[in-house]
Amino acid sequence: MVDRFCFVIILLAAALSFADNYPRSGALGAAGAILPESGVLHGSNPAGLSIFENHVFYLSFNRPYAGIGDPMGAGAFGYGHHFRNLDIGIDLEYFQSKMTNRADFGLTLSRRFGNISTGVRFRGLYNSFRKDNFHYSEGDDPIDPVFDERYGLMNITGDAGIIYRLSDRASVGILAVNIVDPNMALSNIGTSKTGVDIKLGASFVLGRSGTIYAQSGYSTGAADGSQIGFGAGFESDIIHPNLVLRTGFTDTELSLGLGFRLPTGLPLRLDYAFGYPLSDLGRVATNHGFALVGEIEPTVKIPDLAIEMELDRDKYPIGDTAVGIVRIRNKYLRANDVGVSVVRRIAREGEDKILAETIFPRIEADGSVDWEVALPLDSPGEWDLVARVDPEGAIAEKNENNNLAEDIFAVHSLPGVGVFATPDVLKVESVDYVYQDESIVPAVFFETGSADFDPAYSPLLDLLTDRLAENPDAKFSIFGYFDPVRRKGAKNLPGGALQMLWRK
Repeated sequence: MVDRFCFVIILLAAALSFADNYPRSGALGAAGAILPESGVLHGSNPAGLSIFENHVFYLSFNRPYAGIGDPMGAGAFGYGHHFRNLDIGIDLEYFQSKMTNRADFGLTLSRRFGNISTGVRFRGLYNSFRKDNFHYSEGDDPIDPVFDERYGLMNITGDAGIIYRLSDRASVGILAVNIVDPNMALSNIGTSKTGVDIKLGASFVLGRSGTIYAQSGYSTGAADGSQIGFGAGFESDIIHPNLVLRTGFTDTELSLGLGFRLPTGLPLRLDYAFGYPLSDLGRVATNHGFALVGEIEPTVKIPDLAIEMELDRDKYPIGDTAVGIVRIRNKYLRANDVGVSVVRRIAREGEDKILAETIFPRIEADGSVDWEVALPLDSPGEWDLVARVDPEGAIAEKNENNNLAEDIFAVHSLPGVGVFATPDVLKVESVDYVYQDESIVPAVFFETGSADFDPAYSPLLDLLTDRLAENPDAKFSIFGYFDPVRRKGAKNLPGGALQMLWRK
């Protein structure tokens, strides 16, 4: 038989690159654990399918190790469809070399819960040798005992992952690939398991500059003995909005890539990736990948909830009640069981105190509801109120960034009131509080070097004079001060003027 076992090396090389043959992922340091649009790709995170809740499709072709003489290649097709509460995707990947064929069919289910997306992929695998390419010499046994008539094998496995959007800029993801790890050996002389891969990924948007990606992984069946891998990448469209440049690396490969958004009015993008192996194989072989990717916004919308809050005042005395109107608006599709809460942020305690919460059974599409809340004010200081709609993230929305409204106002203490009376039989029947920023206790100022009243204070002093005349047995204390530096040599103090006024 000619070159009967040379296919082993070829198959091994193909398997190493098979999981990252999507051009964008490959160009960004194998960032499949965090890329949203790659949710229907073998080796990527199935949770990514539901992040943006769009319809996604792609066609790709990868030419691994071009230059070694074997025209091997991997083609792939995938489509993800967004339904109201679930995203479903299918994908098919087919690899072929001179000696072997491999097919990988996937069914992906993904759902988003607020900022958390989850997903699983069920995969059917098929491995086969290309029997026509095995040539037997004279004297060879055509019934090859190595393969024992088994030139093809089918099996099943699966992937699972989670992606958490920490903010509009940052996301993290975890991915488990090939959980079942079936035996795909076609030969009866051993087993062939690729191992389970656990991958952690993160991405961060650097404003207009671009986005950085990082990924690390652990494999239970790495062929070269190294079980831990890593990668990082960067992409940016700062040169032109329709041109995306990418670069990345892993512990086994350096990569470059680009994406071009087609100016056709359709949401289509062409991707290309170039990979240079860091092993000795890189001297004679390089990797190339091409893809056409599209994202289509669903015609059936999902709800988009937004919230506003308005208070009746911006200052309150302690013990009062603040009245606010919370308005919830909804677009596109009716939302059911909508939760709303109003909390006070307390920075020194590092927590939110719930002041009021409710649930609206339904809010119609393009409709709104108002909720009037009365909030007792039990402590002075600055109050930071936050109103949230869908605080638990239970409703999938088109935009999760308009679910919060904030208002800040002040609560001040009541002014102190002191009454000194003689004789003891004098009683205070009632006290009326006047709410104002300044103290109600009168203060009178004099010009430097003068003991004369400013006429502006006359109405206030006349009022106090009348009150003293009506209560001849009452005595009031007068407190004051003078500036000994500015009043050197002063012979008359302002207190004397008050005494003269109230003796009249």
